[in-house]
Amino acid sequence: ILIGKQRIPLLPRSWLARIMLLCFVFMTVPTVLTNPDAIIIDAPFMESGPFGGSKRIIPGLVPREIISFSGALILIHVLPFLTARVVLANEAGRRELFRALMIGGLLYTIPA
Repeated sequence: ILIGKQRIPLLPRSWLARIMLLCFVFMTVPTVLTNPDAIIIDAPFMESGPFGGSKRIIPGLVPREIISFSGALILIHVLPFLTARVVLANEAGRRELFRALMIGGLLYTIPA
């Protein structure tokens, strides 16, 4: 990431933090490989609703889902933390975040 003329690294400098980050992302591999069982929902006693009077089968996890789970984990959990680490590293970034939260809070209260 470039801010002005200075390059700010997105990944942490510590090797321990990088290893922990990789372990966090690749923990989807054993999760997917150990959950191949399908979930069977049998609800004959219910008269209405999405499962009423029927049997529904949710398939188990397959190995191709490792890629989608890892991608979702990176996009939802890892990138926001790494980006915040870069943006909130100095006082100007923290001030800008505080200002954005204040404006958002004020805009949220206008309809009330």
